[in-house]
Parts: sequence; structure tokens; C-alpha cells
Amino acid sequence: MKLQIVLQIPKIEDQNPEYTYILPDKIIEIDNGSCLSIELNNTLDYISKRAGFLEECFKKLRSKGIISISGLDIVELSKRIFNGKVTIDEINNILYMGKQSVDNLHRLFILLTNN
Repeated sequence: MKLQIVLQIPKIEDQNPEYTYILPDKIIEIDNGSCLSIELNNTLDYISKRAGFLEECFKKLRSKGIISISGLDIVELSKRIFNGKVTIDEINNILYMGKQSVDNLHRLFILLTNN
């Protein structure tokens, strides 16, 4: 099984048929050793007990299984800010609403613009 752990289940037409999509709290319902791969894309920042959650994910992997953890590409974000395509407030609302580990994006913007 290939698993994607997401914050919101995508519409059927937006899903990759190779993957099973679940919410983070449903990881305990997956059989141990049943996953060929687990993808956590822009999800881990919203998990309050990350160590326990990741430990649970590792249990679900079969031998030689893969966990892929990815997040926001700060370079792309910076380009959009500097090109005026998005505002700091828009990005703050999109990125950090409900996140458990928050960096101050305003401080980052000040650092980037002062150099």
C-alpha cells in the first residue's frame, strides 16, 4: 500500500489512484508492516506530538519501505513575495493557521529584504 497522510482528503478527481489518502489521526487504523511508502507532504508541521506520530508511521512500513517528508519550498515562497504575487498576510494565514511550530514570517521577510 502507498499511503499519503493529508490534512484534508482531496476530491476524487485530484487523487492519485496509486495512493490511499488518510488523515493523521487514522494512522493507528493501518496495519503494521503494510505500507510500501508513506508520504507526508506539508503535514508534519501540524502534528503536535511528532515523535510519537513518526514512530507510529515507522511501524506501518514494510521492510525497505520509504517515508517521504516534505514541506514548503522557502525559495519559491520568497520569489512570490518579492514579485508581489502574494502578501505577507496572505502567506501567514495560509501557512501558519493551526501549525504547531511557527516561525515568524514577518521576521523572515525583514531579514530577506534587508540584505
